[in-house]
Amino acid sequence: MSKKDTNQQSKLIEGVLNGNTGDFITLIEPYYERLFIKAYSIVKEENDAKDILQEALISAFLALPKFKKESNIYTWLYKIVVNKAFDFIKSKKREYSYINPDINPYSENLKIFLENEQNIEEKGEQNELYEYLISTIESLEDKYKEILKMRYFDGLTYEEIAEIKQIKLGTVKSRIHKAKELLKQKLIKEGKFVKNDFIFIMIIIILLSRFI
Repeated sequence: MSKKDTNQQSKLIEGVLNGNTGDFITLIEPYYERLFIKAYSIVKEENDAKDILQEALISAFLALPKFKKESNIYTWLYKIVVNKAFDFIKSKKREYSYINPDINPYSENLKIFLENEQNIEEKGEQNELYEYLISTIESLEDKYKEILKMRYFDGLTYEEIAEIKQIKLGTVKSRIHKAKELLKQKLIKEGKFVKNDFIFIMIIIILLSRFI
């Protein structure tokens, strides 16, 4: 985040803390759509995503006095939204398990998220390739899979990922590079792509952009 952006962010936060609630709207407005898309990508229901985002923003407003001004407000909001979304899924799982005691809930929130992907209404070879790519990404080790999703599914910058994960920027870059290499090796080994970096990267970008 540039010095100008940091100063503007700090000014708006000071305004909120001094009682100008309108500054909070100005502060979060540039990120609202991205945060909604993130919530929706987890819960897969528009009204639930809106409720989650509203709850997350209320929590953020109340917690703003504790926010470290040198941090990026978007990464802070992102973490709150993700936590609220997965809390929502956990509560739904508990409710579902109570209503249906003979049915075991999923052991991982991610499994629910992935099963919702079956609702994608695509046809033919492109859809087959897309689903194959998603399943291949899911087969990667967690630390590579997660960071790949954060970069390409959520559109986070390297710096934002480093802040969210609390790791060094160099670690983010090396993991993303390693994740791409592992993914490419898997796809080439299974004969899905030829060994052409440009074609591979273009396919990845096009297909991953459709994930949410």
